[in-house]
Order: sequence, then C-alpha cells, then structure tokens
Amino acid sequence: MRRHIFSDVLWLCVVAIVAFSCQRDKQNYVFEKLNKVSISPDSAFAITQYDTLKFAPVYTDTKPPGVPYKYEWVIYLQNGSGSPVTLSAERNLKAAIKQSPGVYTLQCRVTDPETGIVAVKLYKVTVNGKFYSGWMVANTRNNSAHLDFIRVDDALILDPAGLANNTTYSGKAIAALSTNNSGTAIILFFTTNGVFRFNGNDFFQNAGTDKLLPGASAFSTLPAYSLNVLASEQLLISEGGLYGGISTGFGMTEAQALKPFSDRYNGDYYLFPGLAASSFYTTYVYDNKYKRFMQTGYDTRTLLPSAVNGSFDMGNVGKTAIGFDRGALDNAYPTGEYFFIMQDENNNRYVYSINKDAPAMNQLIGNSPEIGTAKYFATASSLKQLYYATDSKIYLYDMIANSSELLYTFPAGYKIADIKIQRTGTARLVVAANKGTAGEVFYFELNVRGRLVNETFSKKFQGFGEIVQVGFKN
Repeated sequence: MRRHIFSDVLWLCVVAIVAFSCQRDKQNYVFEKLNKVSISPDSAFAITQYDTLKFAPVYTDTKPPGVPYKYEWVIYLQNGSGSPVTLSAERNLKAAIKQSPGVYTLQCRVTDPETGIVAVKLYKVTVNGKFYSGWMVANTRNNSAHLDFIRVDDALILDPAGLANNTTYSGKAIAALSTNNSGTAIILFFTTNGVFRFNGNDFFQNAGTDKLLPGASAFSTLPAYSLNVLASEQLLISEGGLYGGISTGFGMTEAQALKPFSDRYNGDYYLFPGLAASSFYTTYVYDNKYKRFMQTGYDTRTLLPSAVNGSFDMGNVGKTAIGFDRGALDNAYPTGEYFFIMQDENNNRYVYSINKDAPAMNQLIGNSPEIGTAKYFATASSLKQLYYATDSKIYLYDMIANSSELLYTFPAGYKIADIKIQRTGTARLVVAANKGTAGEVFYFELNVRGRLVNETFSKKFQGFGEIVQVGFKN
C-alpha cells in the first residue's frame, strides 16, 4: 500500500515539473546598463618640491548626477622604488608635493560604490628641487664669498647656500661647479679659504675642505670639475693638480660618490683647468708646465703624457693653454669635440681641438680684432664658432672662415668677468660683468647663425657682488 502511494506521489511531481517547464518563456528580463566612468584630459605636470599641485579633471559617466563616487589620488616613483603615497581623497586634487626630486606617476582612481567598477587615469609628474636647474653665480660681496642662483624660470635666489646652512663663507669667491648623474646633483663651491660641497637639490652642505681635499689649505686659481663619459668617476682639477672620485655610474651608490677625492695624481705637471671627456675611456687634460696633452684612463687614477699624432703632436704642442670649452657632442653618446685656445711666445692665438681620441683642429686665429687681449672664451654647441671677450667687447669667431666680427660693446664702466653658452633649452650666451664691485648677469639670445637676437641682451639680473665666474647646474 505504501509503495503505491509513494509511486503516485512521485508520478504527480514529475508531471508537475514537466508541465511547468513547458510554459512559454515570456522574455520579460530586466537588464541594467553598468555605469561607465572616464577621466580626462591627458596631462603631465612639472612642479617644484613643496609647491601645491592643483588639478580638476573632467569626469564623464553614464548615470544621472549624484552618484557618490570614491576618489583616490596616489603618487609613486616611476622606477618602482619606494611605496605609493596617497595625496588626497577629494574629487579635485589640491596637495602639497613633498616628494624628493624625481619623475613620478600620479594615479587618479575613481570607484563606483554600487558596482565596484573602477576607472583609473595615470599622469606623469616631474618633481624639481627648488634649485632644479639654472646659473650659479660666484661672487664676493660684503667681504665674504657668495653663491647665488638664477633658476631657469628667471627666479633669482640670493645666497641659497648661506641661508640653507645658516652660515657665511669667508674669503673671496673663486668658482661654483656642478655635475649631475642619475639625479645625484653635486655642487662644489671654491673660495680662497676652502672648498665646500652642497647637495644640488637643496644647497645643504655635506662636506668641507677636510673631507674633500684633505691637506689642501688655500685656493687661488680657477678649478675644473666633470664626470668621465661613463659617469663612473668624478674628475677635479684644483691648483694645477688632478684628483679623482667615485661617481654613481655602474651601480655605485650616492654614499660612495660623496667620499673624499683621491690624492693628487702622481707626476710632474701643472694642468690648465679644462677636462676634455671626449671619449669613452679617456679624458684629456693640458699640462701648461711642459706644454703637452696628458690623459687619464677609465678608473685608472693615473696621468700619462699623450702620444697621439695627427694634425698636431699631442705630446709636444709647445704652447700655453689660455681657454677651454666643449663643442658639438655625438648624437648617440656624450663624446665629441673639445676646444683649447692656445698662445705662443709671440702672443699669437690658436684653436686646437680633440675630437673623441684624435687631434683635430690646429689653426692660427686670423682676422680677429683684439684676439690678443681676449680673456674669456666659449664655443657653440653645434656650429664651428667661438665667442671671445675682452674687458668690454664680445666677438664671434667663425672657425671655418677664420675671421671674427664684433657682436656687442658694454657701456663705459662695465668689465666682463665671464662668458658661457647655455646648452639646454634656449640657445643663449650668458655674460657676467661688473660695474665696480657690483655684478650683473646678462642673457643674450642667439639665432640659428649664432648672432645676437636684436643685437642686444634680452634680460639682466642684478644684486650680486663682484662676480668672478658663472656655471650652469642641471
């Protein structure tokens, strides 16, 4: 009896299921379109450290207004080191950028809380130090040495090193020199009483004479400072001697780059302050004592006479170097041509050059007014041109035509103290001149032919003491 009842019940269930499954599908589904959020426009930012970055992107969605989105702004280094930092949880970004100088990725992340769908937009942010790039001005005022700074945006910052370190630098200024490798910016400031090293991003002093050149006590002549082409070594010429230091190339650390320089390289020589890092493995210098080129190899810490012949015998030039500058560099690598201005016993002036590892130019400078009294020299980055200056006049020497023309004459009372070519951004000749003990810096814009735009200066900066040298910091 129970078996029959169970069978009947089972049969009724099967019939019910079949009947239900045979009902017609009325296709009355309800589909909801998921919200889609997009962020625009594309953009990139450059900002000075500690300044406030403000940005209001455009958000586009497919839902009615009023959706309570969740916003997140995060910044992190592009090279992947360090941890991401959240800047804001607001719709529009307004945040102080405290990150160290470098290149960062800024991420804008928008989340729909109802669906969990996320929209992301990435931006490039370049954080510059307050002193990210510009002209260092070594000058003496109020009986002390000063290093002032003209930033590339034309902001004039007086005495940043003194203010950053709450000190004054005694003696007279000699020069301010800088190198930069992989973001490790180093500044060396020479005075008659010592040499000081600053962090290039903030001008904080990290070493003095005792930790840079132990045993040195007094300075009087213009130094030279550069990296070799491989960026593995710092090279310094001071008081005629050559010194070496580790750089941050090839995986070396910043701490290693901040160690003291080596002892003076052995040898009987007195070097002119010019470092021709013209080839991968060799840097050339000029010995004014024996009037010859010498060379130091990649991380050898030795200095030997050059023995290469070509347009001239590098080991036996027989002239005195009085000027030096860099010319055109190779497009692929920072090798190229470096120029030396030479003088013979009769006060004739010559242009010599080294192109990579070979002697190149060897030319008597002709048809050039006042070349015999020129004191300052700067060579163009691309054209075969040399700018030279007397006390009050600036000339342009065309190496191919072997002749010069007058470009500019300063008013009475001015005396030129230095000239340099700006090699990044605007093509520009930078000239420092003193009027008594008050210094001024002039910008002369250059056209494609190397002449002065409008035949005069475009900008002038004042407030310096007596200027002795200007140098560019990247």
